[in-house]
Amino acid sequence: MKPDKIRYNERMLRYFYQIITEIGLIIFYPILSLIVLFVPSWELRGQGQGKTIVIVERWLSINIRHLYWKYYLERKGYNVYLANFPLRLGDFHESAKHLDAYLERNELTDVTIVGISSGALTSFLYLHYYDGWSRVDKFISIGTPFQGTWMAVFLSWLRSGREVLPNSNLIREIQTIRLEHLDRVYCMKAKFDEMVPTGTILSGAHKITLNVIGHNNLHLHIRATYKKIMEIV
Repeated sequence: MKPDKIRYNERMLRYFYQIITEIGLIIFYPILSLIVLFVPSWELRGQGQGKTIVIVERWLSINIRHLYWKYYLERKGYNVYLANFPLRLGDFHESAKHLDAYLERNELTDVTIVGISSGALTSFLYLHYYDGWSRVDKFISIGTPFQGTWMAVFLSWLRSGREVLPNSNLIREIQTIRLEHLDRVYCMKAKFDEMVPTGTILSGAHKITLNVIGHNNLHLHIRATYKKIMEIV
């Protein structure tokens, strides 16, 4: 078999595997999120000694897979906090206020914020409205619906879910904001993202496209995402 044919087959096999894992994550993601309810809260705070990274989520609860990536980054020498501001508790402006209080309460400065999907919307508002750059060195967004996503219709029973719909008041507001220090902003996206197919990149920020299929694969399953985070930090 010719080398080009072998590479093609390997690439197709990798994509097939990613499609299968993406389907599995879509099914089991909500279930996995419940497991972390039994994890002691101190486990979510920084355990390392190096550069501080704060992973910011907005979901029903913290996802157990992000806890795994927290430990992965700590094994690489980073001090990692995992913060979730549940969608059921307040809108995005309230979550930005809570993020401000969280960083102050934990006395965190010179941090890299990693916003996971809609968690990056919270981070964006925090940076703009709460003088976030005084505490933040870099901002990394992963698969973020800066222009909204119609997939949020499945969360439309929540106020925060409706805010992520395209043309919501929040999304229109975000479009009017020119975030400062875009040279310190990194927007990561998957090659194909079924949940947030467009609008994941802020104009003027660093654009990073990973050879990944699937929104959940991008932030839950693929190690390349977290290797890239380490490169940026």
